[in-house]
This record gives sequence, C-alpha cells and structure tokens, in this order.
Amino acid sequence: MIGKAFRIFRIALLAVCIAVFLVSAVMLVRILVEYSKAENVYDEINKGIENIDSDSEVKDVPENLVALSKYVSELKAQYPDVVGYVNVPSLGISYPVVQTDNNDYYLDHMINGEESTSGAIFLDYRINSNPAVSKNTVLYGHNMNNGSMFHKVVDLFTLEKFLEAEVEYVTENSAYVYTPLALYRCEAYYPFYMYEFDSDGGFLDFCDMITEKSFHTERPEAEYGADARLITFSTCTNSISSKTGRYIYHAVLTESYENIHTEAVE
Repeated sequence: MIGKAFRIFRIALLAVCIAVFLVSAVMLVRILVEYSKAENVYDEINKGIENIDSDSEVKDVPENLVALSKYVSELKAQYPDVVGYVNVPSLGISYPVVQTDNNDYYLDHMINGEESTSGAIFLDYRINSNPAVSKNTVLYGHNMNNGSMFHKVVDLFTLEKFLEAEVEYVTENSAYVYTPLALYRCEAYYPFYMYEFDSDGGFLDFCDMITEKSFHTERPEAEYGADARLITFSTCTNSISSKTGRYIYHAVLTESYENIHTEAVE
C-alpha cells in the first residue's frame, strides 16, 4: 500500500511540475512577444529621425538637436501626448517623451496607445512641459529586462558611465543639455520628484540633499544655484526585497537653445 501511494504521489508531483513548466513557458513566450512588439514600435518611431534634415540656417545649435526638434513636431502631429524627446548618447537611451493627465496610463501603454508592459517614457503630469520653466523635469520609465526604456540607468553606478552621461532633452522648438549631478537608490516615497519649492533656499536645500545622497561623490564641474534647472530619471530597481525601490538619476542644465527654428543666420 505504501509503495502504491508513493507511486501515485510521484505521478501527481510530476503532473504539477509539468503544469508549472507549461504555464511558465507560456508566460515567458508572452513576455518575449511583448518585448519584441515594443522594440519594433519604438525602433520604427526612431527611424523617422534619419529622414529629418538639420536646418543649415540655424546657427550655434548642434545639428542633431535641430533635427530632433523638428522630429518632435512631426511626432506630436501623430501622437498628441508627445511633449519632447530624451536622448542619452552614452547609454543608448533615445525615446520620445509623452505626458497625459495622470501617472498611470503610460505605465502600460506605448506612445501609440497600445497596451504593453514596456509602457513609455513619460513626464510627471503635474510638471510644466517646458523645461525652461520647470525646476525639476521628472521622467519615468520602466527598468526592462531586455535592456530597453530606462534599464541602462543601472550602468551609471559605474563612475566612468556616470561622468559621461550627458542628457539631451528636446522640445518642438528648444533643446536642453544637462550634466550629471547625482545618482542613488531610494524608496518611492523619497522626494526626488519635488517640482515646486517655496523659496530659492528650499530649492538649494533639495539640490544639496540629492547630491549628498549620491552614490558617486565625484561629478563633472556643474554648478547649481537658485536659478538652476534639473532633469530627473526614475526607474524601478526590480528588487525582490522591495517593490518600491527606485534608481534615481539627476542632471543639471548647462546649455539651452531657445527658439531654434527662428534663429537663422543673417
């Protein structure tokens, strides 16, 4: 009787293992299909940049920023929620940025409105979409295991990568270049997302707080004062021990180009 019961147990256990394997395999296939779908969508969107000619009449503005600015206008005509384009050449981060009336929709929707676990890179809905106005332009993006979206923010924990991680942020007619300021891990409730400050002193306190928390004590010679402008990346740590863990990267504005397409050579 004991032998028979043991055989039945082994058969049942084997059946459970097979069922778990099949379910896991189906889930993995679905994830890979979603990854591929999102990559195809964003690759196709980014191909459009290649067809944009920089304006030779625009002076003192890098050609790639002129082209990106024009492309933002084209994207916005097709996808109204587009407010800009973020580019970090050293990390290979290059995506359009969207904004809607909440911080939930683009967690699981791509720029074209299709549902996807990859979501989109999006600007906090509470923040002015003009980086020249916003004290802290906060962008959110997933830490995707296939290396897409904001996954490569993790690479910034290597000092060399951090020091060269210049951020280009472009809108319809302006471009902004930011220099690395701070990088750290925190919980979601940490006030990295602050965008309004009661005073200049409050803003400077915020800047001091994030630089003191930074994983790297060394950074490029980028000064911040009361009139500084920041850009912030937020992505999940994907830590099993903490579902609310975040990797945060801050950079400070060092160059800006306003009214790009109206500044022509005389």
